[in-house]
Amino acid sequence: MGAGRWVFCRGSLCLWVSLAASAMLLACRTCEACLHVPDGYPTIQAAIDAAADGEVIVVAVGRYRENLDFRGKAITVQSSDPTNHCIASQTVIDGNQQGSVVTLASGETANSVLSGFTITNGSGTCDQEGNRFGGGVLCIGSSPTLTRNIIRGNTAGYNGGGVACHRGASPTLTSNTISGNWAGWDGGGVSCDLRSCPMLSHNTICDNSADDGGGGVSCSSQSSATITDNAINGNSARFGAGVFCWSSSPRVLRNTIRDNSALQEGGGVYCDEYAAPGLANNAISGNSAELGGGVFCYSSSPTLTNDTISGNLGRQAGGGVYCDEASPKIRNTIIALNTGGGGLFVAYEGSHPVVTYCVVWGNKGCDYVNWPDQSGSNGNCSVDPLFADANGGNLRLKSRGGRWDGSAWVSDSVTSPCIDAGDPASAFGNEPAPNGGRINMGFDGNTVYASKSCTQHRPTAPETVTISPDAPGPERLTATATGSTDEDGDSLTYKYQWSKLRPDGTWGTWDYTGRTLAASNLAIRETWRVRAQALDGELGSPWKIGGSVTITNMAGVLPQPKTYGVPVTACVFVSFRWPVRQETVTTRVQLKRGTTAVPAVMTWVTAHRKVKLRPKVELLPDTYYRVNVDSGIVCTDGRVLGWGENYWFKTAPATASTAMSITAAPTAAGAQVTLSLSTAARVRTVVCNIAGRVVAELAERDLPAGVSSLVWNGKGKGGTRVPLGTYLVRVEARGAEGAQATALTAVQLR
Repeated sequence: MGAGRWVFCRGSLCLWVSLAASAMLLACRTCEACLHVPDGYPTIQAAIDAAADGEVIVVAVGRYRENLDFRGKAITVQSSDPTNHCIASQTVIDGNQQGSVVTLASGETANSVLSGFTITNGSGTCDQEGNRFGGGVLCIGSSPTLTRNIIRGNTAGYNGGGVACHRGASPTLTSNTISGNWAGWDGGGVSCDLRSCPMLSHNTICDNSADDGGGGVSCSSQSSATITDNAINGNSARFGAGVFCWSSSPRVLRNTIRDNSALQEGGGVYCDEYAAPGLANNAISGNSAELGGGVFCYSSSPTLTNDTISGNLGRQAGGGVYCDEASPKIRNTIIALNTGGGGLFVAYEGSHPVVTYCVVWGNKGCDYVNWPDQSGSNGNCSVDPLFADANGGNLRLKSRGGRWDGSAWVSDSVTSPCIDAGDPASAFGNEPAPNGGRINMGFDGNTVYASKSCTQHRPTAPETVTISPDAPGPERLTATATGSTDEDGDSLTYKYQWSKLRPDGTWGTWDYTGRTLAASNLAIRETWRVRAQALDGELGSPWKIGGSVTITNMAGVLPQPKTYGVPVTACVFVSFRWPVRQETVTTRVQLKRGTTAVPAVMTWVTAHRKVKLRPKVELLPDTYYRVNVDSGIVCTDGRVLGWGENYWFKTAPATASTAMSITAAPTAAGAQVTLSLSTAARVRTVVCNIAGRVVAELAERDLPAGVSSLVWNGKGKGGTRVPLGTYLVRVEARGAEGAQATALTAVQLR
């Protein structure tokens, strides 16, 4: 017998055990504790039936076509070396499509252990209603231990393709590989339902699928699972491809949730029906869905603490986080570089996300959508987090002080602004020194692998950021930031960025960089704002958002093309800020195209304050005109207006009709509406039952000319699925110039 190995005997049978497995097999040190398959017993079930509490069953390499039941026994069933992945892959329990491969439904405790097997080809066990649960392993009201198993290629027509934790079950699943399983409803990999509270730790849960919720892990109906330190990758489902939370409050801690794909909502994590999960220190990246590529929240109140949500895709909205009648609390979290519908997307007024000490930056479609930009308040900022390799999926923070690369600490040439930038009240004691006395943002915050602090300090944010000159509007805008300080005494410079107010009342992205915003970027009636950041050569301060200004006069500068909807036969009105002497106005107010005066009749609408210019000729469509107001107009109090003004407008296009056609086709969850527009339009979509009552309404949106698709998720106003049957889809389109079109079609949900 080689050094470092023990042999245990039961009768004439012997078992070789490596020291690496000794900790798990302490109960196997007496000869009476070992049963062997197939040498001592022809089948694993026969050994289970013969075993007494405390005994260990050791199974040799081979394929065993069985469906096991622990029958409530506190025994260990293991392969010949559970620590050896190769041994586990060759010690196969094959369910032969005859039900669950392993059943633990008789009050088993943590002393009922299954370890070191490949569990495959299970088809689940039917309940009283004919629903199949637990293709690989079925736990009902039990608390067994499953460790170092390979659970793959199992199916369940209802819940738990790989493992089902059902009706109060609380198993411990550690260091298992759960892959390639399928569920017809929830939990392709693992299903946790009906008040079950399992512990899932250090498992690889990948490439599983579910037809409804939770391709990787599903938590529903008051489950309080703990899901920690797992790799939940590459799973697929209709809702919540990575982790699905429905009316449950699991703890989701320190997981990698990556490259999962949802057909509809919640690529990484899905929260619905008053779910209140606690997410902390998770790296959520590369996931995709129609709504909520990273995290989807509906009628729920999750907490997100020290998570990193990056590189996710919301094909319609919410690349990072999507909120619909939800109130998540998001703290010390990085939401960056997500695409499709912005970083944080708020769908309706019923949502009230609370964002504190977070970085929201670089998200395509704006960082905050339908929600005020939180940068510059409550510890939030918008700044490049400086990931080690965002494209390669490495979301650790760069640091000159040291960054963990998976095997050693390395030093970068720059330091992330997310280091030492979390909530000062958050614990940071697990971070390695130097840690700056403050928690890092992101998934490594307050962990032993948190990027180290740099001895150089960042400047403070500017105290004031102003725009000059202010309204009524100059030819260009210039910003000035003041009040930043640097603890190291470095000289400071300032970086400026500009954002424009959109027609829907939300702010656009910070697209323009520079202290001065040139006139060529401006147009009449646009509103702009600015933000500034102090730089000490390498490190940047948090951004400070300054004021805003609306352009009311361009002083003769031709604006960028912008249509104000003035018809070609309309009158033009000019209002004065102060009462003026009428006789001084007649020759000083003119309608012009370029430098050519357009004949017009002037009449007073309001004495001394407002005149109307009625063109004597028809104005050209889609053309810029201006009202030229020369200096020299005298106010009634004797003051003289000593400057000239030019107010620009553009006539409407020659045609402003909006034609539309639509079709609707049922999907697995609801319906897909396809419409064709002749011109760009604002579109409103409602769904009615056959009695004409509105049951659902999609958010209004601006759509371009051509073919577009809208998705109805099959849910009514209250968030529940509507009954099957015939529904009418009505689409109303309103063009930029007021032209309207309406179309109606029917769809059959079945």
